[in-house]
Formats: sequence, C-alpha cells, structure tokens
Amino acid sequence: MGIVRLVRALFAAGLLVFLGCPLPSNVLYRCESNGSCTQPGLVCALDGFCREPVDAGPFDAGLCVPRDRAAACLSVECGFVSDGCDAELECERPCPAPQECGAAQPNRCSMPSLCTGEGWCWENPFPQGLTLNASARIDARHTWFVGENRVIVFFDGERSRLQDAPAPPGVELLGIHGTAGNDVFAVGNSGVTLHFDGTRWEREGTLSGFNNPLRTVWSFGDGGAMAAGPGGRLLTRAALVDPFSRWTLESFPSTEEISEVFADSAGDAYAVTRRNELFIRPAGTSTWTRLDTVPLNETLCAIARNDGLTFGGTNPNRANLMHRDFDGGWRQLTDAGFATSGFSRGDGGVFVLGTGSEFAWLDDADQLTRFQVQPGAWNTGVALPGPKLLLAGLGGSTAVVELDGGLTWRSTPRVTRGLSLNAVCGYAPGAMFAVGGTDTNAGPVRWLERQLTTSGAQWVAQTLSLGNTTQLLACYAEGPDRVWLTGDDSKFVHQSAGAPTPGDFGGSVAGRYSGAWGSADAGYFFARRQSSELTSSADGVSGFGTLNVSAPSSLLSVWGLNRDDMLVVGLNGSISHFDGTSWISASGIAQTEFAGVHGARLADGGQRYVAAGSSGVLYSLEGDAGMVTQISPAVDFKAAWVSRRGTAWAGGSAADGGAFVMRGGAAWSVLPLTSPRPVTGVFGLDLIDGGVEIWVSGPLGMVLRRSE
Repeated sequence: MGIVRLVRALFAAGLLVFLGCPLPSNVLYRCESNGSCTQPGLVCALDGFCREPVDAGPFDAGLCVPRDRAAACLSVECGFVSDGCDAELECERPCPAPQECGAAQPNRCSMPSLCTGEGWCWENPFPQGLTLNASARIDARHTWFVGENRVIVFFDGERSRLQDAPAPPGVELLGIHGTAGNDVFAVGNSGVTLHFDGTRWEREGTLSGFNNPLRTVWSFGDGGAMAAGPGGRLLTRAALVDPFSRWTLESFPSTEEISEVFADSAGDAYAVTRRNELFIRPAGTSTWTRLDTVPLNETLCAIARNDGLTFGGTNPNRANLMHRDFDGGWRQLTDAGFATSGFSRGDGGVFVLGTGSEFAWLDDADQLTRFQVQPGAWNTGVALPGPKLLLAGLGGSTAVVELDGGLTWRSTPRVTRGLSLNAVCGYAPGAMFAVGGTDTNAGPVRWLERQLTTSGAQWVAQTLSLGNTTQLLACYAEGPDRVWLTGDDSKFVHQSAGAPTPGDFGGSVAGRYSGAWGSADAGYFFARRQSSELTSSADGVSGFGTLNVSAPSSLLSVWGLNRDDMLVVGLNGSISHFDGTSWISASGIAQTEFAGVHGARLADGGQRYVAAGSSGVLYSLEGDAGMVTQISPAVDFKAAWVSRRGTAWAGGSAADGGAFVMRGGAAWSVLPLTSPRPVTGVFGLDLIDGGVEIWVSGPLGMVLRRSE
C-alpha cells in the first residue's frame, strides 16, 4: 500500500494521531468541525477537505474557495466585488453624497449622470429632481423609486439609473411592490399599471375605459398581483395570460377609498379603506368579505406581521398604531405619537413612516424607537440593514437615517434644491451659474455654481447677504473677474477671481434688475424693470448712470455683440436695437412680455438675436431683418440662447405649466423635454469641436444639460 493510501486509510479509521510532526504535503486533511483548517495557508473547500485557496470559476468541480472580503475589497473604493466563486461581496464603503459608485468607472466614486431618453441629463439635484412617491426594496441589489411624471429610478446598490416607463407624459406613479427582481409592479394615475420582468417595464391593459387612479399595489410573487385606489376600485392580475387582459375588476364590498392592499405569509389577501373597513380574501378564494373595523380615526397604512396585522393612521387620542391578532383581538401598540403613513419591513421589525419628519422603528417585540429627521417632504422609505431607513421625497431627495436621527444625504442636500432658479449663465463648463431665490423669502440670496472636480461636475450652493433682497433674477458671466448676479431691491452680486462681493445700484437707478450685458471695451449695461432706460457703468460696479434707448416701455433684458450693436427688450412687446448710430425702437406686439434676449456673432460675420416672449412669441433679428413667430398663445417663453452657428434655443412653460423648449435655425421645432416644471433659464456654450452644450434651469433647483 502506498504512503498516501495508507495515510488516508488511517485518517478515515480515526487512527492517525498528530504528535507535533508535520505531515507530508501530499496528505489531505479534513476540515475542523467549525469549518476551519489548523494547517497554515489552507482553507476548507466545499468537499470538506483543507486545500490551498484558489480563484476558480463556479464550474471547477465544486472546489472553488471564496475570497476573503477584506482582501477582495482592498483595492476598490466602493460597491460590490466578486468572491471568485460566482457570488458577490459587498464592500460596505459608501461614496460621499452625492457621488455614487460606478457612475464613471467600476468600484470608483464619481458624480452620477442620469439622462432621459430625450437626451437631457440631470445636473441638479443629483441624481435627479423629480419627486418620489413610493419605493420598494427586494435586496441589496434591487431598489426602486417611483414618482411624478412617470419617473422610475432603479438603484442597484452602487448607482442609480432612470428606467424607461411606458406611460403617458405627466402620469404620476403612486405605488410599487415586488417580491423578486423580475416581478415588480408599479401603479399610478389614469389606471396605469406597469410590470417589470427583469429586463424592461411594460404597460399592461386593465379595463376598457378604466382611468381611475391606483394608489397601492401588492405582488404575490407568482405574477399575480392586486391594485386599488379611490371608490373601492380593486383590480387583480392573474399570471400566465395575455398581458393585455391580465387585470380584471373585482367585486369589492365598499365604495370607500382603499388605502392599502397586502397579504400575509399564508396567502390571505387584505384590503383596508381610509374609513377603517378591513376586508379579507382568503387564499384560494375569489370573494372579499368584511372582517373587522380598525379602531382608528383614519387608516392610512397596514402590514402583516408574524402575529397578526398592524395598522397606522390618525387618531385624536394619539393611539396611532393598532394591532389585530389573528384570533381577532385588538391591542394598542406603544403610541407612535404622530400620524403614520406607511410601513417598511426590515430585519427584526418594521419602520413606521410619519407624515412629517417623525419616524419610528417597531421591533418584533413591539418596542418602539422614535426618532426625528431633518424637516422635509419625505414621502416614502425602505428599510436597510442596521436597521437604517432610506427616505425619499420632494425634488428627488434621498437620505439614509439612523435610529438616532442622524441623516446622511444620498442626493444633493435639500438646501440646493429648494431654490426657484430664474436664470443660468456662464463662460466655461467649469464656470456656470444658476441664480434664484430663497426658501423662505428672507435671509441671504442663494445661487449655484458649477464646478469641475476629479469626480465630475457638481453644482455647489453659494450664499451672500444682500439686506432685504429676496431673490436673484438674472446673471451675466463675461469671464473670471466679471460675473454679475442681479436681483430685487437694487442689489447685485459681483464676482471677481471667485470671490463674490455685494453691490447696490441705489440712488436714481434703484429698482428691480432682470438683465445684464457688457464688456471691458463697451461698458456694462443693466435692464431695470421699472424704466425704459438702461443703467450703465464703465466698470459695472460704480458710477452708475442711465442710457436713453428710446424704448416704448420698461426693459427686462439686454444683450449686445459690441458697443455699437445692442438689443434691449421688455414689456408691451418693446424692442430697441442700437446699430452704432441710433436706437431703432418698435412696439405693438400685443400683450407680449419679452423676458429674455441673447445674440451671437456668426461665423460669416453676420449676427443673430433672439428674444423670448410671452404668448408663445419669438422675435429673431438677423442683419436688419426682424421676424416675429408665434408658436402658441398657451406657451410662455422666458429665456433664449444663440450659438455661433446661428441655431437658437428658447425655453419656457407649456400650456400645462411644464417645460417647453424649442430649437430654431431657419425654422423652429419643439425639442422634447418632458418635465412638470417650467423652464426659466436657457444658456449654452459653443465647444471647440463645434458642438454645443445647453443648460436649462427651473423651480426646485432644476438644472438639466444637453449635448449636441
């Protein structure tokens, strides 16, 4: 018998005794009972023997030894890495907000860039700025958020992505639920039902003519689901049938608004109305019956737990958490002390979501831990290990909250998205400015500056006290030492070498300033809403006087190519052009307010100006020829920008109050931008390679970029 066979035989018989001498290297050692190996350099393999570690694939005869987490994560900044055996390891190194992992390079932190199918990319707020209403988390690699304007944001544990939602523009998604990464449902206004199969979202048919809003949805995990909303309208979805006839309307014994549908581990389905009616549809049946009345003033949410059903809502007596045992007995849980609007299940308990900034953790022993977070419009949340709570809400804001109330932003902090941005300007990709107002009509003015860093571009909030000025209305950026931000109450900000300083027009030129242009050679000119004269200054910071432009009405905006070629526009269709000799003024475009104007010297030596006006009016001046185009009386244009090639962009609000953008050369055409927020500012930069980058701004800190 060979030595190896002998050793193995003795080992198997339990007769091999270690006396402190090392055994030959060709001997196989069994793993210890705890799965470890006492021999240096060996690890316990899947066959129960101690072997040298290898980075083998999943088909290496079942002998693959996973890599150690610490070693595998040593060379990465963030995210997930392979364990070498067809599984993932989470390195648990979060990126500093608002950076995300893998946005530019795998396992590296950088600024995200979420772009729509229309070609617009969110630059502020990060990662996107549409309000989020509902969320669902399957595991560490599958989290979804849904919200206004059919937005679906998918977070894979490292970075966020916008997913195409096959729903009409403007549809608000209100509910989402799933049990697997390839079986997720989302519902919303107009009876919209969406299903995600792991690859894409598909819109599914409900009933002919059904356009009721659906506010809550539940997935049973087998392709079956139920969804409900106002009027006792409850739909169910059967699996494995034609996708356009899967949803059917249930016969439901109430006409009250259904606030929550859910199921327990036994497969029994439940529905509860805001009027506290609790209904059940036992597993394997198709009939809903009245089960009980929830002892709350108004029931807003419910969840099945191990020992029964828990309900939340409002109650004058502050008993806002009620539990029903499966035997029908009711008991009040420790009082949450605040109105509850939702639950999110975690390991060992559930998070109780408040309607304000108060939340709680309810563990499986019914112990309640209350905590407060930074005030904000938080609409939804999902539980994370820890336990922690991932919140989402107004303007796309997201943050992770600890049980002690500690908040870590995952998105751009709320301070930069609360601004209503009125204009955007700049002189280089790393020197852009977006100006607006304050959150509370008091305190310092605020604006955003676009900065280029090693991790990507980011808009950073800046503030400066200007007395009683509440907002900035316009900006003009000529270069590093010549940036002006003008606003209310005669005030302005002048930025030189990156340092902002306050300024005041004052005296005879006091007023509200909504436009600016100038150069070191031509001087600097400012449009004052209360005057038909331009305010002028040789250096733009002192010695202010007036320049008579013979305008027929108050001025709102000014732009020029040099001292002998300027265009000013304003109220009552006012347009005045200086040709180097005299001002030529025109009016009579009825009920039109020209809010913005921009111009450019073209490659052939010519010039083009475009003025953006209300009632859908655009005015274009090329050479000595001016042309008025009315797009639609329901459109209001607020700003325009012209490239050196002569192409122009104009932005404003559509008939429904949302964004409206047009692009025009010899003719104008709509440039799709589906957004519920209007465009208030438009600006662009001509790039060296002949392309252009366009930025638009709007309410809630909205800044979007488009490359052409």
